[in-house]
Amino acid sequence: MKISIITVCFNNLENLKATLDSIHAQDLLPFEVIVVDGGSKDGTPEYLSTLNRTYVKWISGPDHGPYDAMNKGVKLATGDGLYFLNSGDYFSGQVLKYIKKIPSLVTVKYMRFGMLTTVESKSHKLGMPYNHQGIIFENLKMSYSLDFKIAADYLYYLQHGYEQLSMNPSEGFVYYDNFGMSSKLSYARDHEIAEIIGSKFGAGWKLFFTIKAWSKRLVKKLINSVS
Repeated sequence: MKISIITVCFNNLENLKATLDSIHAQDLLPFEVIVVDGGSKDGTPEYLSTLNRTYVKWISGPDHGPYDAMNKGVKLATGDGLYFLNSGDYFSGQVLKYIKKIPSLVTVKYMRFGMLTTVESKSHKLGMPYNHQGIIFENLKMSYSLDFKIAADYLYYLQHGYEQLSMNPSEGFVYYDNFGMSSKLSYARDHEIAEIIGSKFGAGWKLFFTIKAWSKRLVKKLINSVS
């Protein structure tokens, strides 16, 4: 069983180094790392060209956003499983050597209100059921839709026909940098998710999600206003 780890980046050299160093520290199954750089001008291509790691492949050039970059990575991947780890995300402790099957999940943690928090699974009818950086996908050579700028990962998950996946045992976790594009553009993200839910599960689920997402944004706004 071989895992292809796909990392996309753009002008994010220091975070990319941390991500790749955390991968290098893993005691892994057979694997490869594919770095897709969007044509960075911060020294990323030069850094990648110096890496003496035979398992790392990389390309650099303009793309049409992160999902287009991920699609380039998928085309290059030769593994049985695909794992997407963005620059700025990293492994803490041993994670991937415990993977028992594909598809499946790995533990993900992120910072929430100043506390390290473990991601919990939810219904696949209410948006992405688990963090994208915690999912080992089957390598079906399936592409992300470029019709969605922020929530294409949710549609990608559904197109695989997954509902709830099992969690792998682990000595560590994946740290998810939740200050990325989708977290900053929460309203636009929720709008895209609502459109996907409506098309897949109907108007009732779309309305339920919309109300739930609005309530969540309101609570977050209130908390931020008093902090």
